[in-house]
Amino acid sequence: MHDRTFFNPVALTVGAGHKRMIASLFDMHEFLTEFPPSRHHSSA
Repeated sequence: MHDRTFFNPVALTVGAGHKRMIASLFDMHEFLTEFPPSRHHSSA
């Protein structure tokens, strides 16, 4: 996967006050791969 950098990084809250900065597609893919399926929420 090519490392495409975002114009502005995205801050995600990952725990009790902890934030993770996502600055590229690689970072996003890595975050989603690590994220436990039990924590996924549907928007419906």
